[in-house]
Amino acid sequence: MNINLFKLGFWFNVRAGELTPRIEQSLMAFILILAILFIAFINLKRKKSIYGRSYGKIASFSIVNFFIGLLLLFFTYETTPFLSSRFWFVLWVLEMIIWIVFIFKNFKKIPEKKKRFEKEKEYKKYIP
Repeated sequence: MNINLFKLGFWFNVRAGELTPRIEQSLMAFILILAILFIAFINLKRKKSIYGRSYGKIASFSIVNFFIGLLLLFFTYETTPFLSSRFWFVLWVLEMIIWIVFIFKNFKKIPEKKKRFEKEKEYKKYIP
Protein backbone atom coordinates (compact mmCIF):
# COMPACT_ATOMS: atom_id res chain seq x y z
CA MET A 1 0.00 0.00 0.00
CA ASN A 2 1.52 3.29 -1.10
CA ILE A 3 0.46 6.09 1.26
CA ASN A 4 1.77 9.57 0.71
CA LEU A 5 1.30 11.53 3.93
CA PHE A 6 2.21 14.81 2.23
CA LYS A 7 -0.72 14.85 -0.18
CA LEU A 8 -3.79 16.82 0.82
CA GLY A 9 -5.98 14.19 -0.81
CA PHE A 10 -4.91 11.68 1.84
CA TRP A 11 -5.82 13.96 4.77
CA PHE A 12 -9.01 15.51 3.36
CA ASN A 13 -10.54 12.50 1.62
CA VAL A 14 -14.15 12.20 2.79
CA ARG A 15 -14.14 8.44 2.23
CA ALA A 16 -10.80 7.62 3.77
CA GLY A 17 -11.26 3.89 4.17
CA GLU A 18 -10.07 1.59 6.92
CA LEU A 19 -6.89 1.90 8.94
CA THR A 20 -4.09 -0.58 8.43
CA PRO A 21 -4.04 -3.30 11.11
CA ARG A 22 -0.79 -2.01 12.62
CA ILE A 23 -2.10 1.55 12.97
CA GLU A 24 -5.41 0.28 14.32
CA GLN A 25 -3.63 -1.79 16.97
CA SER A 26 -1.40 1.17 17.86
CA LEU A 27 -4.45 3.38 18.26
CA MET A 28 -6.10 0.78 20.49
CA ALA A 29 -2.95 0.57 22.61
CA PHE A 30 -2.82 4.36 22.93
CA ILE A 31 -6.47 4.46 23.98
CA LEU A 32 -5.78 1.76 26.58
CA ILE A 33 -2.82 3.78 27.91
CA LEU A 34 -5.09 6.81 28.25
CA ALA A 35 -7.55 4.74 30.30
CA ILE A 36 -4.76 3.50 32.56
CA LEU A 37 -3.45 7.05 32.99
CA PHE A 38 -6.92 8.22 33.98
CA ILE A 39 -7.23 5.56 36.68
CA ALA A 40 -3.72 6.22 38.00
CA PHE A 41 -4.02 9.99 38.15
CA ILE A 42 -7.53 10.02 39.60
CA ASN A 43 -6.16 7.88 42.45
CA LEU A 44 -3.21 10.24 42.89
CA LYS A 45 -5.54 13.23 42.91
CA ARG A 46 -7.49 11.81 45.83
CA LYS A 47 -4.39 11.99 48.01
CA LYS A 48 -4.02 15.46 49.46
CA SER A 49 -0.86 17.00 48.07
CA ILE A 50 0.35 20.12 46.34
CA TYR A 51 0.20 18.23 43.02
CA GLY A 52 -3.51 17.37 43.33
CA ARG A 53 -4.76 19.99 40.90
CA SER A 54 -2.15 19.02 38.30
CA TYR A 55 -3.06 15.36 38.68
CA GLY A 56 -6.69 16.27 38.13
CA LYS A 57 -5.82 18.08 34.92
CA ILE A 58 -3.92 15.05 33.65
CA ALA A 59 -6.84 12.79 34.59
CA SER A 60 -9.31 14.97 32.70
CA PHE A 61 -6.91 15.09 29.72
CA SER A 62 -6.76 11.30 29.73
CA ILE A 63 -10.49 10.62 29.97
CA VAL A 64 -11.49 13.20 27.36
CA ASN A 65 -8.91 11.94 24.87
CA PHE A 66 -9.87 8.35 25.69
CA PHE A 67 -13.43 9.02 24.51
CA ILE A 68 -12.31 11.04 21.49
CA GLY A 69 -9.98 8.18 20.51
CA LEU A 70 -12.79 5.66 20.90
CA LEU A 71 -15.03 7.74 18.66
CA LEU A 72 -12.35 8.10 16.00
CA LEU A 73 -11.61 4.39 16.14
CA PHE A 74 -15.30 3.55 15.82
CA PHE A 75 -15.86 5.87 12.86
CA THR A 76 -12.79 4.62 10.99
CA TYR A 77 -13.75 1.00 11.69
CA GLU A 78 -17.24 1.61 10.34
CA THR A 79 -15.81 3.71 7.46
CA THR A 80 -18.36 6.43 8.05
CA PRO A 81 -18.07 9.16 5.41
CA PHE A 82 -16.65 12.47 6.66
CA LEU A 83 -16.38 11.29 10.28
CA SER A 84 -13.68 8.76 9.33
CA SER A 85 -11.56 11.38 7.54
CA ARG A 86 -7.90 11.53 8.49
CA PHE A 87 -7.93 15.25 9.31
CA TRP A 88 -9.83 14.42 12.52
CA PHE A 89 -6.68 12.63 13.71
CA VAL A 90 -4.62 15.73 12.96
CA LEU A 91 -7.07 17.89 14.92
CA TRP A 92 -6.98 15.38 17.77
CA VAL A 93 -3.19 15.46 17.94
CA LEU A 94 -3.18 19.28 17.85
CA GLU A 95 -5.73 19.36 20.66
CA MET A 96 -3.58 17.01 22.75
CA ILE A 97 -0.44 19.08 22.16
CA ILE A 98 -2.16 22.31 23.19
CA TRP A 99 -3.64 20.68 26.28
CA ILE A 100 -0.25 19.23 27.30
CA VAL A 101 1.36 22.67 26.97
CA PHE A 102 -1.17 24.08 29.45
CA ILE A 103 -0.59 21.16 31.82
CA PHE A 104 3.18 21.78 31.76
CA LYS A 105 2.59 25.47 32.45
CA ASN A 106 0.64 24.42 35.51
CA PHE A 107 3.50 22.14 36.62
CA LYS A 108 5.94 25.04 36.30
CA LYS A 109 3.97 26.95 38.95
CA ILE A 110 4.35 24.21 41.57
CA PRO A 111 7.74 25.36 42.98
CA GLU A 112 6.25 28.79 43.65
CA LYS A 113 3.32 27.15 45.43
CA LYS A 114 5.75 25.08 47.51
CA LYS A 115 7.68 28.18 48.60
CA ARG A 116 4.47 30.02 49.47
CA PHE A 117 3.21 26.99 51.43
CA GLU A 118 6.49 26.73 53.38
CA LYS A 119 6.42 30.45 54.23
CA GLU A 120 2.83 30.15 55.36
CA LYS A 121 3.67 27.10 57.43
CA GLU A 122 6.61 28.92 59.04
CA TYR A 123 4.40 31.92 59.81
CA LYS A 124 1.62 29.81 61.32
CA LYS A 125 4.12 28.03 63.54
CA TYR A 126 4.37 31.11 65.76
CA ILE A 127 0.65 31.89 65.86
CA PRO A 128 -1.20 30.26 68.79
